[in-house]
Amino acid sequence: MISTPSIANTADPRLKILLIDAGLPNPQFDAGSRALVDFIDIMRAGSRERDVDLHFLAMGHNAWGRKSDLIERNVGIHASTKELLSSNGQNAWLDLMTPDIVVVSRPGPASQWLSTVLARNKVSIGPRFFYYGHDIHHQRLAQQLLFEPQPAIARQQKLYHALEQAIWSSFSVVIYGSKTECEHVNNIVPDTAIHLPLYVVRDLPSNNHSTLAFVDNTPSILWVGGAHHAPNRDALTWLIREVLPLTEEPIRLNVVGDWPIHLRQHLSYQPVKTTHAVQWLGQLEQALLERAYQTCDFAVAPLRFGAGVKGKVFEAIARQCPVLTTPVGAQGLEHFDWPDICLSEADAHAMAQSIKSLLTISPRKKFAKELQSMRAALVHESKMAPRIWSNLI
Repeated sequence: MISTPSIANTADPRLKILLIDAGLPNPQFDAGSRALVDFIDIMRAGSRERDVDLHFLAMGHNAWGRKSDLIERNVGIHASTKELLSSNGQNAWLDLMTPDIVVVSRPGPASQWLSTVLARNKVSIGPRFFYYGHDIHHQRLAQQLLFEPQPAIARQQKLYHALEQAIWSSFSVVIYGSKTECEHVNNIVPDTAIHLPLYVVRDLPSNNHSTLAFVDNTPSILWVGGAHHAPNRDALTWLIREVLPLTEEPIRLNVVGDWPIHLRQHLSYQPVKTTHAVQWLGQLEQALLERAYQTCDFAVAPLRFGAGVKGKVFEAIARQCPVLTTPVGAQGLEHFDWPDICLSEADAHAMAQSIKSLLTISPRKKFAKELQSMRAALVHESKMAPRIWSNLI
């Protein structure tokens, strides 16, 4: 990776955009990375009248990060140095880089650049600073406190509440994928937040012949999401320990995502029912993930807390796969024409009843029109994203 930019070409007519995040993305690992890579595609698609010179600065190191998605998109890659941890170093680096727009992703990197943003705002020089928030972290933590009332989470929630309000007040544009989150921000800092769909709808895959190691024809439900995200840990634990024991039907729960062995052993200890099975599929290559969506009876996202548009819910809808979720899971997509049975309160008995009902009605056939309509709505919003970005620049 490059750590020092070359001397800027002042005659270069291209729009130069610098995207800053905590580390390199890996769309196969987490939804935040998928959103970030899709955002790069949106920026390019929305800047067609001007060629775009895109650069990515990783402020830290992700063990699971990879360069390939950025290289495929012709994005220059830069690694942070100790000089970039100070405002003086950041200012000097920006003077060499001369970006027109700096987009800072997520609260952590934004906190590292906040002093520089404020200083540049005072003298009105240099690039425009955009904040790409993914979701409102302090709201997610406030919901988490209802289920995990721990002092450490309470302190973290207060910290993020103050930090995010400072960010909203300092950046010229704030971007979220949920309209309700944008409304919340604009009630605090008027005319700041812009709704921009976080994910891009790709073409529906054709039936592929990739195989998964399923040993029988037991009805299956699909979970997608790794253990690194607290809402995922809570939701899957709740599903396995409290919801599924209330069902008598044979069920195979296929779990896609990175779950450490100690968590898998904990959740698999003393199976809740002899008729239930949990199959840990780990991280899947795209073809196998598509196959998992094609072959399951329905997907499930029983999130009890969280914020913003959920990648796993978006992903299922985009594939016309029935998905059972909660109001938290449907945030940002609640305006769609959801079948009633696919939205359940975060109550174990209600969720179990929805699972039992869905297993008896062949939801892919029953809700074929609704699934097609919901995907069409996603496609429409996805197509609007480049236009929204074009208006911002």
